[in-house]
Amino acid sequence: MCSIVPTADLLKQIETRFPQFSTLTSGDSSLLKRYSDTLACRSEKGDEEAKLAILLAAASGDGDPAALSEASSWLEVVCSRGENLSAMYYYGLYLATGSFDEVALSAGGQMPEPVYYIDIDHLDHFLGLDRGVSPDGNPSEQFDFKKWLRSERKRRLAASKAVSVDSEASSPSESEGSSCSSKKADRLHRAVHWLRKAANGGHERALVTLMLLKSMDSTSPVYDDSEATSMIEKLKSMRSGLGLLRAAELRSSMELYELAADTGFPDAMYQLAVIASESESEQHQLLYWQLLNKSAQAGHKVALYHLAQLESSKEEGSAEPADQNLVFQLLKGSASPPDPDRDACFLLGNIYYSGTHGQEVNMPLAFKYWKTGAKLGDPNCMVNLGTMYYHGNGTKQDFEKAFYCSQNAAVLGSEIAMQNLVDMYERGVGVPQSSEHAQYYRNLLEQGGNDAGGDAMADVLQHIERERSKHAQMKEEAKDEQHFFH
Repeated sequence: MCSIVPTADLLKQIETRFPQFSTLTSGDSSLLKRYSDTLACRSEKGDEEAKLAILLAAASGDGDPAALSEASSWLEVVCSRGENLSAMYYYGLYLATGSFDEVALSAGGQMPEPVYYIDIDHLDHFLGLDRGVSPDGNPSEQFDFKKWLRSERKRRLAASKAVSVDSEASSPSESEGSSCSSKKADRLHRAVHWLRKAANGGHERALVTLMLLKSMDSTSPVYDDSEATSMIEKLKSMRSGLGLLRAAELRSSMELYELAADTGFPDAMYQLAVIASESESEQHQLLYWQLLNKSAQAGHKVALYHLAQLESSKEEGSAEPADQNLVFQLLKGSASPPDPDRDACFLLGNIYYSGTHGQEVNMPLAFKYWKTGAKLGDPNCMVNLGTMYYHGNGTKQDFEKAFYCSQNAAVLGSEIAMQNLVDMYERGVGVPQSSEHAQYYRNLLEQGGNDAGGDAMADVLQHIERERSKHAQMKEEAKDEQHFFH
């Protein structure tokens, strides 16, 4: 049996997925272990929900293949008995996505972009030093960051181009491609089967996931319009804020937005507030303020951030100047866990760094908020975090971490980070000295930070290749000269 790792992160996932187990919320290690042992005991006595909670926790995080395999095999057996709706939902989710992470949409009905971030707190893991295996997967070679970065850029460039293959071209890989496509279609068919069964039994998230699968792959319809309408009617009867919001995003339906907001679902109220703000009518502007305040009061992090922005935009000397303490409190609420807003983290870091809004200068807190924002993918936070590591402000000085912070931000297009990398490569600070790589970032800066065509990297690679050839030729000539004199 998979044993659960007693950490707060995994238990938080269990509490979210299985409310019946949310009896212990303390981070105290002894309580967490007791919680873990209780689940194991209940599982051994035949409690399927406890077993499912343990398996999902074990399969979370890095997605251990053995844990994923055990979880999926057990789920398949339980689903075949046709009773456990949670098992049907998670098995369908696994078949559709290859993991047990719930499918989510960002605002506007789009799939969220994955955050690009090299975790500077776990560089040994990233570099493979803790396990002898580097990110490029070669255990026999020492990890070459520059080589990895080059391949990563090529991979990202190839993915963004999404080159279409000529349908008339024939090659041995075509049959393999069709075979893979057939397997994918079969998995999706089985996923929809189990998700439908769970949804028909009243499982809300299964209903929502069915709709999201349609949005993920428009070429493979998982249901027709009549079924979509039926699912939305079922969501209406459930009064599910999450489900109605997702349906509204996918269908651009004001009716569904309003129904979702009426349930008191914070994200729905915020989305409806954004729509109302686009109208200049006095009635819609009033609705905007009401909904924005309601969603903020319910703890919606982005709504809190926008209220802070609106308050800070009040002009000095006006009848009602900005309340700086209120701005600070709103930003603090927006940047608080869980799910902090990265823009709020950036501004809160600025406040503590500069000592504004009635706060004293506090470098460790500035470091803390910029670090949180950096992990959420904010390039400005990454740049500032790198600067703090470089100078040792609010943290121990670490040139290597400063380099990786700048590298993170540069990949996301920050020209300030690119200039930092020029300096660090040129001087060999935090990274081995390399005039060629310094020149690469100079070339990037000349192109406005855009290497979409791969030109800047190609220039550097050609230069490196010429230098290598020249160096090899010089070595050969030296060897011939030595042989001649002997």
